[in-house]
Amino acid sequence: MNKELRDLFLYLSGLAAVGFGMVGLLLAFGHVLLQSCCNTVLVTNGTVLYALGGRIWYPILWAALGIAILLLTARNRG
Repeated sequence: MNKELRDLFLYLSGLAAVGFGMVGLLLAFGHVLLQSCCNTVLVTNGTVLYALGGRIWYPILWAALGIAILLLTARNRG
């Protein structure tokens, strides 16, 4: 039972990290596209944009961490 709970926790953590990375990438690219084509700002609060996607490496690292966790979980299950 403990191994199954650990695997479930790892799987959900991996999904959360991948989702956080994807949201950050969408915010970063959406902000850049809107600023370049429409001269508007996607998120008015600069700290939220900076934390999620202001620097492009942060969401990429989150997504990579999530993928690594998911691969580790899949390898442990198999």
